[in-house]
Amino acid sequence: MAFSRIATTKRWARIVAVVVALLVALGFVAIWIAGGRIAAPAQREVGPPPAGFVERTTVFTSGTAPSMAGWWFHADEPRATVLLLHALRGDRRAMVGRAQLLVDAGYDAVVIDLQAHGERHGGAITFGAKERDDVIEAVQLIRRTAPGRPIAIIGWSLGGAAAVLAGSLGVDAMVLESVYPTIDRAIANRLSMRAGSLGAAAAPLFTLQLPLRLGMSAAELRPIDKIGEIGCPLLVLSGEADPRTTAKETRSLFAEAAEPKRLELFPDAGHVDLLESDPMLWKAAVLSFLEEFLTHEGHSNL
Repeated sequence: MAFSRIATTKRWARIVAVVVALLVALGFVAIWIAGGRIAAPAQREVGPPPAGFVERTTVFTSGTAPSMAGWWFHADEPRATVLLLHALRGDRRAMVGRAQLLVDAGYDAVVIDLQAHGERHGGAITFGAKERDDVIEAVQLIRRTAPGRPIAIIGWSLGGAAAVLAGSLGVDAMVLESVYPTIDRAIANRLSMRAGSLGAAAAPLFTLQLPLRLGMSAAELRPIDKIGEIGCPLLVLSGEADPRTTAKETRSLFAEAAEPKRLELFPDAGHVDLLESDPMLWKAAVLSFLEEFLTHEGHSNL
């Protein structure tokens, strides 16, 4: 009898071990699939430029990427050119509202699709690592097309991260909207929103996929380590109630930037389009900043 009970106990222990192993394996498979979806391209047909603009569609190639698509919107007598960079899984159309405001204020506005977005080629979204090459190429294009004219960048979320990771671009001003400080925190915050502390605990399983999927490590996706190198006046915008990039994280990112710099937190705003959330605050903060640092008389590369 005792032998039979021992045998039964061992059999159940083996069954439990197999079930646990299967559940763990299924969990890893689910995390791997989820990671693939996060990095999957967000390509789509963008279509023609919006009506009402005097536009030129620009497509150019580089040694590091296939063709890039963008629109260049012209002001009557442009004082400067502003490059606009969209958020994760968006495309250049998301920045047209900002472009309209800038054109009305006397700036040329250039909007592009980042790699693996919109009509841009790319096998995977890389959270700023490859997208920074698009930023570099776009700045070079602007400089060739309008030599001597001041240049600014406005980057929203992914677009802002790509601009920071590009390092010193020699531009005259930069505006960052809702930019993550590190990819580790960006992933952990998003998983926490969906699964609480369990989601945050699973975050390392996503960052471990970066070398396998994208050929890079989490250490390469830390805008907080690069923001001090941008070499130009900086305006940082973020939502005070943003759960994806918290106000505390935004302040830590801002603290690492060199002067001159400004910080504007939007009351009650989450990880949203800040222009839509509070148009008056966005226009007041951004246009006054650009006016100060992009005038023909007073602009300078720091």
